[in-house]
Amino acid sequence: MNVPNVITMIRIVLVPVIVIFLIDGELLKALLFFLLAGIGDGLDGFFARALNQKTALGAFLDPMADKLLLTTVYVVMAFYHLAPGWLAVLVASRDLLIVAGLGVLAWNSHFPSMRPTLDSKITTFLQIVTLAYLLSSNYLPGLEWLKVPLVWATALFTIVSGIRYIIIGFRLLESEELRKDR
Repeated sequence: MNVPNVITMIRIVLVPVIVIFLIDGELLKALLFFLLAGIGDGLDGFFARALNQKTALGAFLDPMADKLLLTTVYVVMAFYHLAPGWLAVLVASRDLLIVAGLGVLAWNSHFPSMRPTLDSKITTFLQIVTLAYLLSSNYLPGLEWLKVPLVWATALFTIVSGIRYIIIGFRLLESEELRKDR
């Protein structure tokens, strides 16, 4: 197991730690571990490129770690009224659609490389920043005005990137069907 994959595995292990802190109302601790996981997201990609350690396992684990972290934290925070419930539903629905779409493609013997689109990278960034803001809003007096624009920007990019992935998935399925027909 290489350095980037170890970092990704640590990010996955941090998810239940963050959830426990959220359940216990320890928002500062949840924030610190969430930020650690968010930094790890950047570091695993950096090290994969810098050390030339890109692997198929890493290409699979990294986006799955993102989905596990973000979906879980959004849902738990919405349950405790720390994040808008409708936003948690959007985030979870998008991620479920992506995973289900990959399953359908795999079922049809099409195994696409999991390269994120630019809007997907922006979505992940906004989802992380929005959660970090929501977790830290008690400690950021005077920045309450950021909540609405952050939430709506996150929602918009979550929807746009979700639609983009649906379009990409259908195109991949159609191209696979065309190849089977020949």
